[in-house]
Amino acid sequence: MSNGQYTLDGWDLLHSPTTMALTFVLAIFTINIVMLNILIAIVSTAYDRVVSTQRQFSDFERLCLIMDNRIFVNEAEAKRLSKPNEYLIVA
Repeated sequence: MSNGQYTLDGWDLLHSPTTMALTFVLAIFTINIVMLNILIAIVSTAYDRVVSTQRQFSDFERLCLIMDNRIFVNEAEAKRLSKPNEYLIVA
C-alpha cells in the first residue's frame, strides 16, 4: 500500500466505503510519517559522523599550517612565543 500497489476490487463488498477510504488515507499518512522519520534518522547519523571527525581534521590542518610556516620564525622568537610544556603530544 505504501508504494501505490493497491486494488479497488473488494470495495463494493464493504459495509462502509467511507470507513475504508478514511482508513486508506490514515494508513498513507502514517506510512509517510514513518518514512520521513527514517530519512531524518539517516541524515542525522551521517551529520553526527561528519561533526565527530571535524575537530580531528581541523587540528590536523592547523598543524600542517604551523609546520609549513615555522621556517619564517627564528628559534629565539619561537621560544619566546611558546610556553614550555604547554601541549601534550601523543603519538
